[in-house]
Amino acid sequence: MDRTVFGQARPLDPFPAADPDTLAGLSWHHARHAYVCIERGRWWQAEHWISGLRDHAITLACLRLGQPTAYAKGAHRLPGGLAAALETALVRALSEAELRRALAAAIGVVTSELQHCDPPLAARLQPMLTELRGPGTASGTSC
Repeated sequence: MDRTVFGQARPLDPFPAADPDTLAGLSWHHARHAYVCIERGRWWQAEHWISGLRDHAITLACLRLGQPTAYAKGAHRLPGGLAAALETALVRALSEAELRRALAAAIGVVTSELQHCDPPLAARLQPMLTELRGPGTASGTSC
């Protein structure tokens, strides 16, 4: 039996659909903040932004593949190659080198997803995202 613990029961509004343009903008925003935090030695804050960037990559992938997007509910259904690429974007340690590696991986997945859903937008964002990946990481991550 369902009971409310606090307040009055009421119907919930449906979760709004994910918007690829908003996700693209937030992805650039998160990548930029992660980069700045790494430059300033703010490891935990950088990890926060990288994790958020990876979350947006998951949402973009779920949206493209017709999976549920809210709260990563479709993430477990993503194809193995894409899941492996997302796994490389996990931060494994709070060090500058590791944060830069995870950021570059997350940017690679986001760039790949943007190329799938909106190639002109991906082309506009790619120079800015490539700059945040650092030297020697210009190529995108393929799914």
